[in-house]
Amino acid sequence: MMSSLALLFEGAGLAGLALAAVTDLRSRLIPNTLVLWVIAAGGAARLLTAGPHAWLSLAIAGAVFAPLAVLAYRDLIGGGDAKMIPAATLLVEPSQTFGLLLAIAVAGGALSAFYWAKGIVGRSTAPAGDLAGGAPEPSSSPSSLAAFVPHPSAPAGVQLPYGVAILAGVAFTLLRLA
Repeated sequence: MMSSLALLFEGAGLAGLALAAVTDLRSRLIPNTLVLWVIAAGGAARLLTAGPHAWLSLAIAGAVFAPLAVLAYRDLIGGGDAKMIPAATLLVEPSQTFGLLLAIAVAGGALSAFYWAKGIVGRSTAPAGDLAGGAPEPSSSPSSLAAFVPHPSAPAGVQLPYGVAILAGVAFTLLRLA
């Protein structure tokens, strides 16, 4: 049975994730102060529930961080995301880490699909034909593959606010465990 104080710390960590998601939506950045907030809240919750075995949660967070740091170094994911995901693992028991990471990945896939679909919606409302306003091309009918090309005005390499996916995955996991 989890103590009510541990639940309070998990709630504080969830609040930190919510703030991180908002700042990520606005600026595509996750502040280090919010990462530290989640680490502190999750660490306190694990100390209360696991006692001397809380080191296992820290080891798992480190193991999750290592490959994400490499991906961030290569600019494949954001640095804030690479720090917040391992911090979020401290909000759940070690045995729940895989489920949490899976929930974050599924939420990230849904977020990616939303952004991709947003580009398609923009494409489908554009007039038929080329971008210069020329005559319609035979392949520009809605049933063609050209309809699945992202909207031309969408910037290349759009950064996803993955803090939203992290929040959704953690919230889903914590609610499922409640």
